[in-house]
Amino acid sequence: MPFSGIILSLASSLRGAWGGGVVPDVPGNFLISGRTATTIDAAWDALPAGVTARVMWVGTGGDWADFIANDFGLTGGSYSIANLSADTAYDIRIRAEGTGGNSDWVPLNGVYTRPAVPTGFAVASGAYAQVNLTWDALPGGQTANLYVAGLVVAASLAGTSASYNDGSPNHTANYSITAVGVVSGLESVRWANVSGTSGAGSAPVNTSPPVAATISGGTVSATTGVWTADPTATFSYEWEVHTGEGDWQAVESGDAATIGASVGNNYRCNVIATNVLGSGSTLTNEYLIY
Repeated sequence: MPFSGIILSLASSLRGAWGGGVVPDVPGNFLISGRTATTIDAAWDALPAGVTARVMWVGTGGDWADFIANDFGLTGGSYSIANLSADTAYDIRIRAEGTGGNSDWVPLNGVYTRPAVPTGFAVASGAYAQVNLTWDALPGGQTANLYVAGLVVAASLAGTSASYNDGSPNHTANYSITAVGVVSGLESVRWANVSGTSGAGSAPVNTSPPVAATISGGTVSATTGVWTADPTATFSYEWEVHTGEGDWQAVESGDAATIGASVGNNYRCNVIATNVLGSGSTLTNEYLIY
């Protein structure tokens, strides 16, 4: 090789090492490394010395000639695109630039931001073993996913409220929700954990006594009366009869609210209300069959 050729080859090599004179290769491994409702984080392989990156983005379907932003001279291997709209698709592209020219573009099309984090999330004790959840209205069509202690337990919650059965009363846990995007299908970042305690419930308490009064076709019946109970009570019935002699005697009724009755006898019933937290009982009035 002539001496002049050696000099030119050496100069070309040096320019390549300095990022000048040679068109740089496209940035390698261009990818999305993270995203929020308003940012998309991009990353790529480190570029040679003297070579920089240019990143452009536009709403999907937009015209690159009217790009909404353009960051260039990037020397690192990452960049966070900011001030974006939530639950929206963007086209993003990158190229390497050097004194010798520019590489081809590397595109990433249809890259979504996440939906916005829900606001106004609150937790209150509900019915037995339940918590009541409320949050502000989400953008049209979005739903919420509920997390308890970091695990998703309910999905696609519509509206602004829900009730969750925690499985046991007086149990305290951390609750959080995310919004699910209509356009992207992505989840938002979670609302910060909110501590809540499931409802304690209550054992049955009678507030209005049962009544033995209804008679039809030789039978007498007892009402349940009125009870407060959480969860709802179930009822059983213990009948007694007084024939006018001796003490009250138990009547085999099989826990039925209605029994056969005989004229001249006096009847009463012990109504028993029961739930998982306990039981209570109350006697009816005495009912004489004429």
